[in-house]
Amino acid sequence: MSVKSILLLLACVCATLAEGTWSRVEAQRSNYSDVEPQVVSLLSQIKHHDPAKGNVNFKLGVRGDSDSPSTKNVYDLRYGGYASNQDLDWFEVPIAHGSSSQIKDLGALDWTEIYDTPFLYANPIPHDGKRSEFYQNGKVVRSLPENTLVKAIVGHMYVVHSRRTEGDFYVMFRVGALKSGDEVTISWRIVPSPENN
Repeated sequence: MSVKSILLLLACVCATLAEGTWSRVEAQRSNYSDVEPQVVSLLSQIKHHDPAKGNVNFKLGVRGDSDSPSTKNVYDLRYGGYASNQDLDWFEVPIAHGSSSQIKDLGALDWTEIYDTPFLYANPIPHDGKRSEFYQNGKVVRSLPENTLVKAIVGHMYVVHSRRTEGDFYVMFRVGALKSGDEVTISWRIVPSPENN
């Protein structure tokens, strides 16, 4: 094979790879905000005594009690599985089974105010499955692992960096309705990772 043929072959391979990467990144940037968020209602795990109805698997797009597809108890977000001073309105990301996931409250926002995915570090090592709490005046002021637990508040937008053995992706969701201690309805969508931009 001549040098000219090898160079031509390499140029074609590079162009194909570059075009595929550009197309994927460009699709992420231009299409995600055009996609309507999905909606799911989660029931408080503690009140309803049903963990599956209190969690959602964003990658599969279903609540934990789905049979088709089955989540196999793998979830990205749980509501009402934690209580502090009898307050059940908390969101959690998994802190066991190889999860390094993190969650952050972005404050009162609407979908029309979101242009980019905020960066949120995944924990460098998987969580160990244990939660530690620090109290002041009888209230929890700090919970470890950090960024795994946030208060559920109507009108607030949240970002989740879901990292577990099954994948690594970002999700944003917004609380549309909340029956305190009972049920929350969120709108959500998988968003492009800011780490790829």
